[in-house]
Amino acid sequence: MTTKSFAKQKVAVFDLDGTIFRSTLHFELLKGLVQYGIFPFIVLKEIKEYHDGWVNRRGHYRDFEQSLITSYKNGIKNKVVDDIQKVSRYIVEEKREHIYVYTRDLIERLRNEYILLAISGSPREVVDVFTDFWKFDRAYGTEYESKDGVYTGEIVFPAYNKKREILEKFCSEHHLTLEGSIGIGDTAGDVAFLEMVTQPIAFNPSRELYDIAKERKWKIVVERKDMIYEQ
Repeated sequence: MTTKSFAKQKVAVFDLDGTIFRSTLHFELLKGLVQYGIFPFIVLKEIKEYHDGWVNRRGHYRDFEQSLITSYKNGIKNKVVDDIQKVSRYIVEEKREHIYVYTRDLIERLRNEYILLAISGSPREVVDVFTDFWKFDRAYGTEYESKDGVYTGEIVFPAYNKKREILEKFCSEHHLTLEGSIGIGDTAGDVAFLEMVTQPIAFNPSRELYDIAKERKWKIVVERKDMIYEQ
């Protein structure tokens, strides 16, 4: 990724899955890869228990996320990079408007004054297409190793557990401070960058993030149907 200088000096940091996107880009990509015959159907069966547990409120998102990472990592080995990129474009074309009103409006409100930075645990291929559409200034996703246009099955940059390091490095590279910064996320994994910014927002938070936000007196925002309310 090329280095870019910014005229704007304030930073707004966004998680994507469950914060902007009303699902999980990684999961949508996995389903798309099965649909287009690039991944076998069994990869969906491998994560069904964890997905159903999360959706039915009997399990934790982090367990579903880990099962998703494992199945995707195994499935991507020996697959062609161009195929994954192509399906990423198809998925974003279909799902790009499937977003929350609050964060959509926040993006537009901040765009002229803030550097818009996205940090996501989803694969970089789909993150790049999604954030290009929504005109983010910079985005980071999990990177999977490839050689000669084919994936090896190894993760070379696990963005899902490096959110603090990403923000620190980004600010250092561009000589930015976090004065006046805003951050928004939905799970405890986002605390890594939320605790760094001036104005942290817990959006539709998991129970774990909710408890942390309440204790630290962070802003909490919930969007439900056509209602948005704040604490």
